[in-house]
Amino acid sequence: MKQTIRLNENHFNRLVKKCVKRILKESDDFISHGYKTDSNWGGKEIQINNSGDMARIRGNYGGKPDIPSEWLEIQFDEEGVAYVETPNGRIERLDMYMRY
Repeated sequence: MKQTIRLNENHFNRLVKKCVKRILKESDDFISHGYKTDSNWGGKEIQINNSGDMARIRGNYGGKPDIPSEWLEIQFDEEGVAYVETPNGRIERLDMYMRY
């Protein structure tokens, strides 16, 4: 006996988002080059591209990695310290990450 399930638009959108997140996580080729601890629950990982001019960051709290950020340009402040600026305007200094 077939059972029909009716989804409203909100349920459908949540289901699609969940599936897309899972697919992106499974197909991710993120290679962690360093780690920064933010709390007892975890921190952030960083990946530097092969040419060394871009980086991307992802959170990793409780052993569950987030989807990585887009590639961010590595910049240098007046003291020569490398950093990236996240899309929400936050500055992430690369010298705060421990290298693997």
